[in-house]
Amino acid sequence: TTTLSQRCRYQVRERETMQHNYTTFHNKVNNYYTERIRSRDERYFWTLYNIIVALSSLLGDTTILIATIKWKAIKLHRVIVVVIQHLAVCDLLLTTFHVIPTIISLIADDWVFGQSLCHLQETVDWLCFPMTGALTCVLTLSKLIIVKFPLKTGTWSRKRAHVVCGMVWVLNVVSPVHVIHIFYTDSDTIFFSYVSYSCNFDLSLTRAPGWLQKSAHISMLVSLAVVFIILALSSALLLFEARKTAMRQRASLRWQGVVTVIMTTAVFIISWCPNLLVGTTSLTLSVHYNISTWRTTQFLLNLNIMANFFVYTLTVPSFRETLRSRFQTAAGKVGQLRTPPGEGIRHFGGVT
Repeated sequence: TTTLSQRCRYQVRERETMQHNYTTFHNKVNNYYTERIRSRDERYFWTLYNIIVALSSLLGDTTILIATIKWKAIKLHRVIVVVIQHLAVCDLLLTTFHVIPTIISLIADDWVFGQSLCHLQETVDWLCFPMTGALTCVLTLSKLIIVKFPLKTGTWSRKRAHVVCGMVWVLNVVSPVHVIHIFYTDSDTIFFSYVSYSCNFDLSLTRAPGWLQKSAHISMLVSLAVVFIILALSSALLLFEARKTAMRQRASLRWQGVVTVIMTTAVFIISWCPNLLVGTTSLTLSVHYNISTWRTTQFLLNLNIMANFFVYTLTVPSFRETLRSRFQTAAGKVGQLRTPPGEGIRHFGGVT
C-alpha cells in the first residue's frame, strides 16, 4: 500500500511538473507574440523564401554527398572534398531541424511542435550555425596551405582531413554555450521567437554560474570575431599566393579550387555580416532596430545553407559535367519507359 501511494504521489508530481513546464513555455511564447508578422504578404514571402532554402539544401547537399562519396565528381584536393562533405552534413542538419520547422511555424503563425522539439531545434542551431563558420575557416586555411606548400600537402589523406574536421566538431560541442545547454537549460530559459519563427534561449536566465555565463558571452563574441578575421586574412593571402604561384608557374595553377573556396567564403560573409553588424551596434552603441530588421538578418543566415550546391555547380567543371551526364542518362531512361516497344524513330522505312 505504501509503495502504491508513493507511486501515485510521484505520478501526480510528474504531471504537475509537466503542466508547469507547458504553461511556462506558452507564457513565454505569448510574451513574444507582439513580435509576430502582422502582414500576410510578408509572412508568405518569408515562407516561400524558406521553402526555396529547404528544397535547395535537401536536394543540393544530398547531391553533394552522393557526388563526392559515390561518383567522385568533385575533382579537387582530397582535403577540400572532405571539408565540403562536412559542410553538407551541417547544412542538412540545419535544414531538417531549423528551416523545415520554421516553415511550418510561419504557415501556422505559431510553434506547433511542443517544448521538446523546441529545445532540440535551439540546440542544433547553436551547434551547427557556428560549425559552418569553423568549417569554412578550415576550408580556406587548408586551401591556402595547399597552394603555398603543394609538395608537402600532396600526401595529406582523407583520414587526416576527417580527423581535423572531427576535432572541430568536438571543440564546438564542448564550448561554454553548449555546456550550459547540456547541464543548465530548462523550460524557463527556452522560448519561441516570433522574430525568427524559431526557438531560442535566454542565456541570462539559465541556472549556470555567473562565471560560466560570462565565459559563454565572451566565447561567442571572440569566436565570431576570430572567424571573420581568419576568413578575411586567409582569403586575401590565398588570392595573393595563387596569383604568385600562377605567375611563377606560367598559369599552370588550377584556379577552380581557389575560386570555389573564395566564393564559399564570400557567401558565408554576406549571409552573416548583417547579423553581426546589427548585433554589434545594438550592444555597443545602443542602436535600436525594428523587428523587421532583426528578422531579415536572421533569415539571411539561411542563404549560407542553400548556396554551396550552386557555388560548386558554377566553379567545378567536373561536378557540373557529372550532373549533366546523370541528368541526361535519367532523362533517356524515362524516355525509354514512355516509348512503346517497336515504336522508335522511323528512318529509311525501318525502326531505329
